[in-house]
Amino acid sequence: MLALALLFNRNGLLAISQLQRMQESETRSIDTLSREVDSLRIETGRLQGDSAFIEKAVREILGWGRPDEFVIRIVPRRSSEGSN
Repeated sequence: MLALALLFNRNGLLAISQLQRMQESETRSIDTLSREVDSLRIETGRLQGDSAFIEKAVREILGWGRPDEFVIRIVPRRSSEGSN
């Protein structure tokens, strides 16, 4: 009876094991988000003070090129109903 209580009660071994798995999952999520925050901080810094990076970002967003460049835009085909 004591073994069942230690295993299955709300503070038992199964509950503790489940909480440990949840903690590991949350720790991985925190690590992933921390790396993303670091990356965004770096990008923010570059957007505030690196004119070449700013120009590149704007050109990518707007699809612009320099006078000596070719901009290639790939437009996906629209599928029409009934055609293959």
